[in-house]
Amino acid sequence: MSGAELMNAIEERTNGQWRPSPGSIYPLLKWLADKELIEMESIRAGEKKYLLTDKGADFLEDASRFKQDILAKLHGQQSIIHEMFHDTERDEVDNLLEEIHLTANSKKEVSKEQVIAILSEAKHRLKECTK
Repeated sequence: MSGAELMNAIEERTNGQWRPSPGSIYPLLKWLADKELIEMESIRAGEKKYLLTDKGADFLEDASRFKQDILAKLHGQQSIIHEMFHDTERDEVDNLLEEIHLTANSKKEVSKEQVIAILSEAKHRLKECTK
């Protein structure tokens, strides 16, 4: 796809909720090309088309697997979370878990480092509450 096609596809997949600007798409395409995750396929009428490389496909597969692992672990912990918050309105906990699930399922990329940092901060804050 070209940068313009990517912007259109993102807008379509988000049901019109977000259309990235050229100022965000084109630097990202350059970064992905510099990391050899995509490569330029062709230039027609001044429009560059990009393809996912094997390295990019592996990266995407790893990121998808990581996201699915987090979602599976979160889903598996739902009953434990309900037990922890037994005195809290069940709908409130369900809404929180649903929001986490929707955020994780969005097409936004979150790095392992970001997830670890967030969870580490949450762990630290919970430990502070028990002192």
